Amino acid sequence: MNVKSPFSKLLNATRVASAQMKQGVGDLRDKRLAILDEIDRIESLPALRSDVIAAIDRGLDRMIAEGQDAVYTPGLVRNSGGAVFEPPRTEAVMGLLVGANRAAFREQLIALIDQSYTQPEMPLEDRARELKRLRTDLHDVEMAEEALIREAERVGNPILRRRDTDGDILLRADSEFA
Repeated sequence: MNVKSPFSKLLNATRVASAQMKQGVGDLRDKRLAILDEIDRIESLPALRSDVIAAIDRGLDRMIAEGQDAVYTPGLVRNSGGAVFEPPRTEAVMGLLVGANRAAFREQLIALIDQSYTQPEMPLEDRARELKRLRTDLHDVEMAEEALIREAERVGNPILRRRDTDGDILLRADSEFA
């Protein structure tokens, strides 16, 4: 009987199992990176154009109101031997200028933001729902990665953890990975 043959088969099976565990962790890490890329993509999507235009309208209205409030009209109409005009602050002047031609300011701002809409928009509710789903998927993948790493350690085939491994996952009991 050749003792070397069963030993080499066992050794080969061990190598194959080790390679499969490492490949499994590598696949999970690739999936994790894909999820992180998708999270980044969604987070970088522009706000809804209609929401931005509404914010522009509110901002212009606020500028106009603040500009008008900054002008001290009682000083202009006071009957004290001649009206005295005290020029308003720069911010007030800007508000008055915007009020004099609000439509042109609005058009110009909308034209500027339209140049930034090179990606599709995503409503806030959809964005929040999709990010929540992706973060759940990310957590599941990271849990599976840690479970596989722990199994590899149990069989004497340690795999290095990522530097950025979630501490909450690292501190979980083995029973939480079942």
